[in-house]
Amino acid sequence: MAFFMKDKFPKVDMDKVIKMCIIHDLGEAFTGDIPTFEKTKANEVTEEDFYTTG
Repeated sequence: MAFFMKDKFPKVDMDKVIKMCIIHDLGEAFTGDIPTFEKTKANEVTEEDFYTTG
């Protein structure tokens, strides 16, 4: 989505924005996109296991 909005914000460094988007979504690609208010202990264990065992 950021890529398609680049014409609306010509002064913004879109390469940096896209990198930030990728980093933000990287964790969600492996553990899922779980809203904080719905996160359970099982979700936290899954995240911890992923980050410690890679």
